[in-house]
Amino acid sequence: MNRRHDRHSRVESSPLQPVVVASLADASSRVQKRFRGRLSEQFGPNGKQESLDFHNPGHSKEVVNHAWKFLAIIREIDPALVSDLDLELIRIEGLAHDVVQRSTKPRGRLRLRHRGYRATDVPRAVRSLGVAVGNELASARELLAELARYRFADGRHVFPVANPAFRKEIADDIGATFPAFKRNAEIDGDRGLKMYQPHLTARSSLRALALATADTRADIGSNPDPDVYRRHGNAEFRELRHAMKAQVLNGIERLEPQRRIQISRDILGWVREQIAFAKWQKVLFFESLERNRRLNSSPKASAIKKALRRQYRYFDSNIRAVWKRCAKLEREYGDPRNAKAFARRIREMSAEQLRALFREMGYAR
Repeated sequence: MNRRHDRHSRVESSPLQPVVVASLADASSRVQKRFRGRLSEQFGPNGKQESLDFHNPGHSKEVVNHAWKFLAIIREIDPALVSDLDLELIRIEGLAHDVVQRSTKPRGRLRLRHRGYRATDVPRAVRSLGVAVGNELASARELLAELARYRFADGRHVFPVANPAFRKEIADDIGATFPAFKRNAEIDGDRGLKMYQPHLTARSSLRALALATADTRADIGSNPDPDVYRRHGNAEFRELRHAMKAQVLNGIERLEPQRRIQISRDILGWVREQIAFAKWQKVLFFESLERNRRLNSSPKASAIKKALRRQYRYFDSNIRAVWKRCAKLEREYGDPRNAKAFARRIREMSAEQLRALFREMGYAR
């Protein structure tokens, strides 16, 4: 056990008010209720911290559903790989993985999220603010502290929090959702943002694999409705561009011409980038199945991977849908890669034409 994880363990098992329960299911239900309440209170409508467009209670609920289904598929084929405890923990981890969502809103720039599981994950700009603990690590600590509260009537912990290996695995499960980015990455003729999860490794637990997959790839791979990927991408766009919402809702007519061009360019650029983003998620999904040691140790590994690939069989149809969306919008508004022609076209558009573009991204006006 390295020193880093020993330090995690000491912090995460700090004592809180104990809760006596009759069963694992009872404890799991209570923990889930607590985290649902925390998410709603902090990030839901009128959230005390902030009402977030994407990282809100709805996102965490969907992650739970997809991650649980992922493990259920594995368990159906090889019950030895997934325990009853795993199925309860994945529900809890799905709700807890984003329970800490701290960020800074620099003027004129994108939201700066305080991301990080390892110390080296935390961006330099965030460290310069005096922030040493990233959101993923902070979420993992909150989760482990909560699990430590639950005991049976005889005093035994419901969850094996006294086991350092258990605490490390729980923390690493949350850490596996940490995203890293490579900008302007080329794949199959397209360029865009490559988002990957460096802490999702060959040694990761099956819960980590399920959680990381659900967090990043379920919209694209396992959902046959392309509108889901579109809406979630739109929500992420709005959440990142914290200042744009107020400007758009204040009225297009009040925007300076250059600002209209910039917003339109950002929207069209984002939509095009979603093509490469989706393609990368397809590649990374298949890679994650092939390298997970726990999954591939099963004598039924081939059948499990076949079933998971079938569950995540909608990558190509969703990629085609976002490509068609991009082509349609570029026909209507121009291609921002041709800066001069694009700017001229946006200047010539009416407020109502631009309003339709902004509505396309989910802005109310």
